[in-house]
Amino acid sequence: MYALDSFAQATGAPRLAAVNALLDAVVVRVGLAAALVPALGYPGILAAQSLSPVLPCIVGAAYLRRYSRKAGRDMGGDAPATA
Repeated sequence: MYALDSFAQATGAPRLAAVNALLDAVVVRVGLAAALVPALGYPGILAAQSLSPVLPCIVGAAYLRRYSRKAGRDMGGDAPATA
């Protein structure tokens, strides 16, 4: 998550990086813990900790893919370089 958020910040999307970090640190983690603790008890907290990066990772990977496609179009696609 650190690498994806750092990439988003470096490419001019600091809001996405901040929202993605909050999504990972608070929203998903606390939501999963609240949902899993009644059913699993203490192991529910551990499961929430391990599953919390999944959604923010998908968001970060989607941004990376969108950025790379846009950069590819701006650079002329996969055209070979000429000397």
